[in-house]
Amino acid sequence: REGAEVVDPTEVERRYGVPPALVPDFIALRGDPSDGIPGAKGVGEKTAAALLTRHGSLEATLDGALGESSVRVRTGLLDASDELLAFKEVATLRDVEVELPPDRETDRAGAAGAARELGMNRLADRLESSAS
Repeated sequence: REGAEVVDPTEVERRYGVPPALVPDFIALRGDPSDGIPGAKGVGEKTAAALLTRHGSLEATLDGALGESSVRVRTGLLDASDELLAFKEVATLRDVEVELPPDRETDRAGAAGAARELGMNRLADRLESSAS
């Protein structure tokens, strides 16, 4: 399989139980180990989806945290509210303008030296042999 998998809104909702607009909220609550986001302690996939379905957003979920019947969920939300908001920011995709640097020759000898300094001798050897 090549490239990224294209997922439509229906598939997002089927997979996560929330519409695409709430995926960053969902990731903040549930966590995402591949991105280093721990999520709220005591909140898994089903609980995150249920909270967002009930409250409509991470912010509203945090506002209603005191009303949660599960002590574990309530504590997880209240103890990490600032972090959860930051996790949502991290999980939110944005378009940004990036200026690409100009192309230039690869400094294989310099890279080999840097690799050797870091103890990556096999890599350094390969870089040195490709520099010749």
